[in-house]
Amino acid sequence: MISKRHLLGLYSAQIGSMLIPLVTLPWLILTLGVESYGILAWVYSITMFAVFAVDCGINTMAIQGIFARRDHAKKLHRYFGAVQAARIVLCLFSVAFLMLLVMCFKKSSQYWYLFAFCALNIVGTLTFPAFYWVGIERGDLIAYANVGGRLLSSLLLFALVHSSEDLTLAVLLQSIAGLISGVAFYWHYVRNVGGIPLVWRYAQMKVLLRQSNSIRTHEFVFQAMQNLPVFALGIYQANHVVGVYASLEKLFRALATALNPLNHAFTSYVHKLKARRLYRLRDRHTKWYLYGVSALVTLGAGALVLLAVPVLKLSFNWSIDKHGHVFVLFQLCCMWMAVHCILKVLETCYYISNKRWKQLINICLPVQILGLSAIFIFAPYGAVQVLSVIIAVDFVCAGLLFLLRDKK
Repeated sequence: MISKRHLLGLYSAQIGSMLIPLVTLPWLILTLGVESYGILAWVYSITMFAVFAVDCGINTMAIQGIFARRDHAKKLHRYFGAVQAARIVLCLFSVAFLMLLVMCFKKSSQYWYLFAFCALNIVGTLTFPAFYWVGIERGDLIAYANVGGRLLSSLLLFALVHSSEDLTLAVLLQSIAGLISGVAFYWHYVRNVGGIPLVWRYAQMKVLLRQSNSIRTHEFVFQAMQNLPVFALGIYQANHVVGVYASLEKLFRALATALNPLNHAFTSYVHKLKARRLYRLRDRHTKWYLYGVSALVTLGAGALVLLAVPVLKLSFNWSIDKHGHVFVLFQLCCMWMAVHCILKVLETCYYISNKRWKQLINICLPVQILGLSAIFIFAPYGAVQVLSVIIAVDFVCAGLLFLLRDKK
């Protein structure tokens, strides 16, 4: 069975990651203004390309490796050191990539100091290896460190950010949450495992980097689908358009990630069933997990569509007459959330749990690359067109994954 403490901890961390941004989002919009928030979101979207490069491919391989060695302290310590060494190598490339992006665009050069503070997210990702606690099935520790770091950062945000002049401070405070969580992680690791992992095998690090190459491109393109819309809109559209799109996108992406802990726990559960050779039980659980979660997220998205108008009126004091495009975006976000969640469940059930990474990449990667190109083509026309492209990409990928689920 799935560890209840582990699953509860993962969900606690996920709920904290969902609720805290939902609380801070209205405050940032009210204090900074939609235009300044658009600048913040655009800078953040570019930095996230570098952040994702640190973990792309490595996290999935590391969770499996940590899980296999969790009962052998010495092997676990050395393996964790090799993973961190590989992530440091990727981190150096990420920083260089971020500097290149900043120099390529005149607008980004104008806000270079914001990128400098936002780059702390890269360091925070490196110092907070959540994959370690997922691998040893201690999701409760992830919850303590992750929620604690975000909560402290948010409290400072409420106390110190009061106007658009505090934009730089807002970027800094949002970027230190990962660092705070990383300090908590290493305090626990040194105290309970035995020192910072400085001993590792160079050959093992090379193997990790080579093995992760097979899924790194897919994961990076998938993550790019999250941030490229804000990035492209920031180039072609005014800052207030970026602010409106980014605020709605952040709201619904936080809701869509609610399934992540359950997907992680389900993957570990399937691995246990495989080890016990309970194939029929695994297949039955996979089918009900797919159908049950898909029905749940579809109903949830439908309910959000019905509640779109009153929620926007009460929360943001927007009216249909003056801000009709915002309601269109809201409804498209509901549709995207349902399609995206079903896509992630399909990936978990039939591909990730069965380690069919190559087939998953071959199916989704061409569609996603076409989607990235289409985003840049439609970005000059507005946010509605960009979001429609994202929905189409996720819908096509979900359909192909379902139709080809039994193909070897």
